[in-house]
Amino acid sequence: MARKTSDNIDINALLGGSFLYRSPKGKTLEERYTPFNQYVDLLKLNGVYPFSRTVASTLGPEVYLSNTWADEDTPCLNFGSQDYMGMTSHPAIIQAAKDAIEEFGVTSGGTPVLGGRNTLTNKLERKLAEVLHVDQAQVFASGWSACFGAIAGLVTHKDYVVMDMLQHNSSDVAANYATEHVYKFKHNDLEDLEKKLRFCSDRVGTGGIFVLIESLYSMNSDGPDLPAVYALCKKYQAILIIDVAHDFGCMGEEGRGLLETIDMKSAKDIVVIGSFSKTLCNPGGFVAGPRVIRQQIEIFSPSYTFASSISTISCAIIYKALEIAFSDEGKEIRKNLLANIEFAIKELNKRGFYTNGIPSPFVPVLIGDSRLARLLSREILSMGLVANLIEFPAVPRNQSIIRFQMMGGMTQEQILQAVDIMHKGIIRSQELLLNAKVDAIEILPEE
Repeated sequence: MARKTSDNIDINALLGGSFLYRSPKGKTLEERYTPFNQYVDLLKLNGVYPFSRTVASTLGPEVYLSNTWADEDTPCLNFGSQDYMGMTSHPAIIQAAKDAIEEFGVTSGGTPVLGGRNTLTNKLERKLAEVLHVDQAQVFASGWSACFGAIAGLVTHKDYVVMDMLQHNSSDVAANYATEHVYKFKHNDLEDLEKKLRFCSDRVGTGGIFVLIESLYSMNSDGPDLPAVYALCKKYQAILIIDVAHDFGCMGEEGRGLLETIDMKSAKDIVVIGSFSKTLCNPGGFVAGPRVIRQQIEIFSPSYTFASSISTISCAIIYKALEIAFSDEGKEIRKNLLANIEFAIKELNKRGFYTNGIPSPFVPVLIGDSRLARLLSREILSMGLVANLIEFPAVPRNQSIIRFQMMGGMTQEQILQAVDIMHKGIIRSQELLLNAKVDAIEILPEE
């Protein structure tokens, strides 16, 4: 499918969104899903479909990209990957993977409860517990399944869940799977959290209350006041589940991110969940906390009990990445990463861009209008920059962002090139939008 030139745009490709196709109608597969396929084809034809980009080289600050709407093997600056610590090609990690293949083969061979564990699994879980300052940890094949599995395994239909309204999809799905008593509080709003906790406390009876938060929210680059949240949990006898997917290993003096603001060694009724893919360069996830939850997760967590265990290769890679992240070398990488983040924010702000949140490995650049953001995503890709477009419903309507995802190994020259492309791209996109005479407020079609 050929891509249109940057001088041409079908205005319909800037309107609507995938959310309009969430509830298909019809009896057959063709009836139900053809309208959405036609809409996606329109986006691809106009170069504004932001998904399914294919990296055709080693992952790093510069990559070759190929997909259905860009030239094959296009060289690009890579600000769209989650390898925050840049350890994908680390020689020690590559060697660890090779050694694991030689000793254990390539697969786990079963579920964690039926033959899918090995000595590498045990070794990794002990290391995780050590760096998190908790009793024990259990590893899953993905971060999503770990988050879902923790909530689905620990929460019952009698329990109440109070969660931040921006909680990740995995928490949202799991909470509604586990219980009908799910309440959301305003983002990072302690007053609203206490209001919901008071409400639940009066009604929960013999059940429990679970509070779900994240240490760093990936659309806003912000996080909660963890000591204050924990104090409220203790006040209302609530169990705290905190998702550390985005700051574990890559933020904080010790590499533990927001968890460094409380004493995890003496904390009670806290469960930590997270992902390896952002910092530790391999798919996988974990649930960690007191020993008392281990058997509950093992037997009653559907994504643990009934899914294949994490592979032996993954265990070896993650273990070695953990060793590096929580060493002097890891501290140096985090130092370089933070310097790159702060430099990128400064340069973006100098060019008139507004960036949300605190300095973190992802820098949300607020664009606003979804049509402008789609055009900008197309234009920067055509100029050799990969950065992810995020639009409604992942963010509020007309608060679209281009999310810069940073790496410790990036150079200032690469960052300056990316910011320059963003500046040229926004000017070009504004011109195209003005020439197209699109109204400022989009009228959404009815379903």
